[in-house]
Amino acid sequence: MVTPRTSQEITQQEIQAFAKFCGDHDIVIDGSVGEQNANALGDYIVDLWKVEITDETLEVALGKLRDRIVFYTPAQVKYRKIAAEDIERANQLIAWFQGPGNTSLVRAGDQGFENQTALLVELKGREISSREIQNAIGRLSFKSGLHFVPAPRPVDSRQHVDDGRGFMPKDSVNLTARDHKRLADAATATALGQESVPTTDYQALAENVRGRTHSESERIARLFVTKPGTSEILWPDTYEARRRVSGL
Repeated sequence: MVTPRTSQEITQQEIQAFAKFCGDHDIVIDGSVGEQNANALGDYIVDLWKVEITDETLEVALGKLRDRIVFYTPAQVKYRKIAAEDIERANQLIAWFQGPGNTSLVRAGDQGFENQTALLVELKGREISSREIQNAIGRLSFKSGLHFVPAPRPVDSRQHVDDGRGFMPKDSVNLTARDHKRLADAATATALGQESVPTTDYQALAENVRGRTHSESERIARLFVTKPGTSEILWPDTYEARRRVSGL
């Protein structure tokens, strides 16, 4: 039964319904992408439809807005499930995985999540330490499941080497943060009643955005959002900017 709204205030019951629905449907609720998802679904139900947020109204909204909603990939879903079993251990592994100690494993994209999942499973019952992680990598190297960084190819000194920064200043833009976070913040804090599992790789998401033509894809690949006054790339905002340009 659809219940008309009597107030614009989001209730705790609605927040819990939203968090559970996102979890059941693998909808991203982390970071700026999660905020975008929450805004899209919440605005449709609360502002446009003017009814309460329930499983029923969320199902209808998702059906209408599916092409605008970002979902976790299967690799992210599997990692989140394993990491949620012990957030502290998952964070300890991330500190090593994204730090200087990790010189061999792919860090980004689905392969990065698959690497972390394999390590968390292999390290069950063991200390999360550099020594134990290296031992786990050694054991896993004889199995399938780990993705290693390809060995660098020899560089011909006669050839020009692209430093990857040639086009960045030309198409860099600065965007201000969106402040419409009423539903997203509350839902993220409420989901599962625990710390959020760090998952979303915005750099990988941004790098996978493509246009309808080759030239449009090249133009999108040169679009970056930077921190005002610096050359630091803000990957969550870069991802959103590229999605808007691509028409996704």
